Amino acid sequence: MNQNKVPIKDAVLEDTLQTGLELDSSSVKLLRLNTKATDGSLSESEDVTAQLLSVKYDISTGKVTFAFKGEIDSAYRLKFRTDIDEAYKNGTFSNSITFKGSGISQNGTSNSIGVSFQNVGGGAGGTGRGSITITKVDENNTATKLKGAAFELLDMYQNVLKTSEETGEDGKVMFDKLKLNTIYYIREAASPTGYNLSTELYEFKLTDENKNITYEFKNSIITGNIIFHKLNEDNLPLPGAEFTLYHENDVNLENPLSTAISDEQGKVEFKNVPYGSYKIIETKAPEGYLISGEVLTATILENLVIVTTVPASISNTKIKGQLKIMKVDKTTLKPLANAKISVYNESDVLIAEKETDENGIAVFENISYGKYYFIESKAPSGYVRNTEKHPFTISQNGEVIQVTFENVKSEPNNPGGPEDNEEPNKPEENKPEENKPEENKPEENKPPKENKPKENKPKEEKQKEPKGGKKPGSKKTEEEFEIDPNGIPLGGKEGEDGSNGSGNKDGTEKLPKTGENSRIGFYIIGAGMIFIGFALKGRRKHRE
Repeated sequence: MNQNKVPIKDAVLEDTLQTGLELDSSSVKLLRLNTKATDGSLSESEDVTAQLLSVKYDISTGKVTFAFKGEIDSAYRLKFRTDIDEAYKNGTFSNSITFKGSGISQNGTSNSIGVSFQNVGGGAGGTGRGSITITKVDENNTATKLKGAAFELLDMYQNVLKTSEETGEDGKVMFDKLKLNTIYYIREAASPTGYNLSTELYEFKLTDENKNITYEFKNSIITGNIIFHKLNEDNLPLPGAEFTLYHENDVNLENPLSTAISDEQGKVEFKNVPYGSYKIIETKAPEGYLISGEVLTATILENLVIVTTVPASISNTKIKGQLKIMKVDKTTLKPLANAKISVYNESDVLIAEKETDENGIAVFENISYGKYYFIESKAPSGYVRNTEKHPFTISQNGEVIQVTFENVKSEPNNPGGPEDNEEPNKPEENKPEENKPEENKPEENKPPKENKPKENKPKEEKQKEPKGGKKPGSKKTEEEFEIDPNGIPLGGKEGEDGSNGSGNKDGTEKLPKTGENSRIGFYIIGAGMIFIGFALKGRRKHRE
């Protein structure tokens, strides 16, 4: 071509091979030609195939394109060889080719050539053949053979010469009848299901010493990430929940694959999950929450893709329990109403308050998981408030904590106060009644004594002093005697003038208490006092 050595750009040779012919890419050669000075003939000088020529070959149509790189300005000769398919071993073939470039177009033809296929080792000019066996394995476990991979056989120009069938259960496929001492390439055309397509381009050359070879192609499995979010009852992030990943075919959940725990943002992520479909179960709830029975699903189909589960989030319900308080009288166990009970958490924050009903019962419902205590903030009327702290814990859902809470009746510590009943005053009211019989009894049985009026003159003056007209049996006199349970005086003060019924000078001596002297002495003294009283009474009448 270009025997006149005209500068040509974008020069292209196109050839369409007849059916039954196959280009032997290794035989393609582009030779620069020199012109002899003596006779002007052309002779081959150097091989410029690699520098100037690229070859594209479509084995399905038989079209071959030889394209020149850059501008040419010399004469060239193109040589190539074709192989004859065994089905056409006794055929007759001819060839035509077209040469094009900027400003030039040429056509060339060849004479018809009859061929005879002489042996299975090759056709016209054949020299011997070999094979390569490819085994497809898992990258992480080469003992795992992969089914469903397909490969392509490429020539030295990386044109596809053949495409294999898919690998079987043994993961193998073979290319045979390959020329010796010829450069070939192998690349993966289709990957097994769930695996990434390999980008490896394997170059090899068969020789007489190594005609049949094997090669192991490794594939990496498709992996992706699965994410979702864990929320509480208020749709806020909930950390600390554990989830387990199972394959969708693991019906009984017997083979857990991995676990993940929700972070502070409630995010749960399973990383590097292999190709396939999965289900996710919550296996441990955060403290204070119930485990969710919801099942999440996700499918990994593409490599390095982040997949969101269905549904995209899952929520938990808090563990809740109940506190039931029974308020009773400590002695009678009678139910007490209107006792106010206050419930606090362990941080001393008031949670709830209630008063006991007519049955003495206060019920606090839906108390969340945790530690608490309750106190009585107001006692029932007439009872002393119980000031004890009563701790309790809600740890299981639906549990009911029952407490019987006792109160003691209030005592008359402050007579007339708001918590006193009428009963504490009764003993005080009965004291004068107990004294009266003792005063009247001597009156009926003992006569008055004459020697006492003189001694009791001070008492007469004392009785004239009160303006309110108090009589000797008034409360003031009653308070000066201490009465024992039998109604007998135990002692007391008499008068304010320094003397008493016995003639003591300091006016402070008390009567002897019961048991200290004989009872006869007591009656004698009592009779003497009554006698003095009669004497004074008679003297008053005499004066009138």
